Amino acid sequence: RALPSARKAASRLELLQSPARLEHAVRQLTSDHFELIDEPQPSSESGGCGFVPEGLLAELLGGGRAAQRATAVQVRLFAPALGVFKGILAARRGISRIQLPP
Repeated sequence: RALPSARKAASRLELLQSPARLEHAVRQLTSDHFELIDEPQPSSESGGCGFVPEGLLAELLGGGRAAQRATAVQVRLFAPALGVFKGILAARRGISRIQLPP
């Protein structure tokens, strides 16, 4: 899928320089964990973000009390088969894969 603008492509390349604290920030998932979705229109439900299954969100955040209460997470995703993504993933019931907008 092509990026919609050169500006968006440049901003995604900047992510390669973004710092992350490894002790809690880096997780390895397979492409089976993800699916691409159409760009959601900003609404009270999405605000234009992607979605993550509730249980997977808690698991990715370590499973503790704070992880169980989390409703969203800010991410930087680098996936050779899918591309580079950044933004917010909001918890959502009834899905089984992380849903990524373009």
